[in-house]
Amino acid sequence: MSSCHYSIVTSAYQTAAFLEELLERIDLTMQQVEGDYEVICVDDRSLDNSWEVLKKVQLDKTYPLRLIRLAHNHGQHRALLCGLQAARATKAVVVLDSDLQNPPEEIPRLIEAFQEYHPQVVYGVAKEKRQASWRNLGSRILGRFLLREGALTPYASPYKLLSRKLVDQLITSRFEYVFLDAMISWYTKDVRMVEVIQKERIHGKSSYPLGKLLRMSMQIIINYTALPLRVMTYGGLIVALLCFGLGIYFIINKIFFAVPLGFTATIVIITFGLAIIIFSLGIIGEYIRRLYFAQLGKPSFHIQEISECI
Repeated sequence: MSSCHYSIVTSAYQTAAFLEELLERIDLTMQQVEGDYEVICVDDRSLDNSWEVLKKVQLDKTYPLRLIRLAHNHGQHRALLCGLQAARATKAVVVLDSDLQNPPEEIPRLIEAFQEYHPQVVYGVAKEKRQASWRNLGSRILGRFLLREGALTPYASPYKLLSRKLVDQLITSRFEYVFLDAMISWYTKDVRMVEVIQKERIHGKSSYPLGKLLRMSMQIIINYTALPLRVMTYGGLIVALLCFGLGIYFIINKIFFAVPLGFTATIVIITFGLAIIIFSLGIIGEYIRRLYFAQLGKPSFHIQEISECI
């Protein structure tokens, strides 16, 4: 099949227990949608038997299922970007997680909103998020901050439909750190939202523990906002003003009150100033490192195997 109207893209990592049901439900759902389709599943080098399950489904079923196996574990967003690059859809691409928390049965609602309003993105936003309260709080705080910084589109969620035009822009972009929703915000603000159902996770646990979420948040802030540079600018200004004020204070004490300059005060000022300088150099070093890796032109992912439907 050279092209189709819609592509459904998902990534698999340690989700072997979900895959067969997920793909079956996608097929049943897309049979109700006007236009042909394909399903692309990218195995992000799972440690379980996800790839074997996918191969078995592809052999046993008759719907258009295309499989890609990455050579290394590159992360969910790089795996999804790989799927977007492989998508043959002429109208739109639907992206969803493979853990069945976002039911595939909601895909027609995304397509209906796309057909009615013709936006670049349609997000499926959960009426009620079925996850830990600390995750909800963290997501809201980070989301509002990134939205204020212009590094995120409104309603951003893992369940989304992307127009063909936007997909073409995303797959030709050269971001050193791939985070799809932040990348989308660089290209468009033409966004629609539909409410969808989110289910409880029935097998396993999230592949995003607290430590990984914190690291991902820092990567997003560094790669898609200027906050660290602003912290350096304003922090340096505040420290300079404090040091200037302390200097005036000690000079006045020395001239008018003959108070000897204290060794402790001198050490505190020097140590505080050095700490700010070292912190600032660390931030500058991080940006230089990213510029270095960006100019290397390293690919976002490496494909080991592609399995096309017969």
